Amino acid sequence: MDKQTLAFYTQVRADMQSEMVRALKDGNSARAQDVYDAARAWDERYPEMPLLLNPAAIRRQFVLSGMHLNERTLKMLPRQLRGTSLSAEGSGATP
Repeated sequence: MDKQTLAFYTQVRADMQSEMVRALKDGNSARAQDVYDAARAWDERYPEMPLLLNPAAIRRQFVLSGMHLNERTLKMLPRQLRGTSLSAEGSGATP
């Protein structure tokens, strides 16, 4: 039961963040305000599991959503692999 609850909470949070990003990308400030209000209502109704939408996470998701798949994949790699991949790519060497 706890795993299901946690999975539901995680999905709701991800959906709220995705909706916020979509509203911001579309320039729909009314929809962004609706999403924000819905998140605040959730936080008040379920204080033991608040969504607490993270502006940094939303900003990161917004930036990543505008990138091509290859660029986004490289950006999401761990820092150690990113350096190796970019240097190998720049030198023409194959990994």
